[in-house]
Amino acid sequence: MKMLEEKGVEVVRFDKKEFDEMVAYVRAYAWPKLEKTFGKEVFDGLREATK
Repeated sequence: MKMLEEKGVEVVRFDKKEFDEMVAYVRAYAWPKLEKTFGKEVFDGLREATK
């Protein structure tokens, strides 16, 4: 991250609560759409890996 910041990239950091809310949103709304593209098997593995 430091290298990005040194190059002028704005790095946004989230606290635990913000991060957890974002994760819940992505899993609820993005994953179902992506599952249609990449398949149930891929997302079953992803769900298992991120328990």
